[in-house]
Amino acid sequence: MVLFPAIGLLIWIGFLFAVWVLCIILWLLCQTVVWLLDLHAGHARRTKASGPKRVVPPARKAPARKPAYRGVTSDIMPKWTPAHRRYVDRDRADWQEQFDTLNSRKL
Repeated sequence: MVLFPAIGLLIWIGFLFAVWVLCIILWLLCQTVVWLLDLHAGHARRTKASGPKRVVPPARKAPARKPAYRGVTSDIMPKWTPAHRRYVDRDRADWQEQFDTLNSRKL
């Protein structure tokens, strides 16, 4: 009775091990390709760097800029109009009423 499940378990472990080995082989192949491409890119970089040197003229100094004003201006603050205040007050009153209703049921 115990023999068949044990054989099935061993087959499953063997299958997973085979998949693991195949994944390792695939990973090693991909790493080899990346390594070879990096060698080629490094060789191309070295040949370009060994070309003729060009003289770069010195950069001119840029004039100093004033720091940006970081004060709070009225155009970025929200506009709290009376209609918006009434809406917020009504919404808060509705929430308070619902909370009071739930709280009264518990008592």
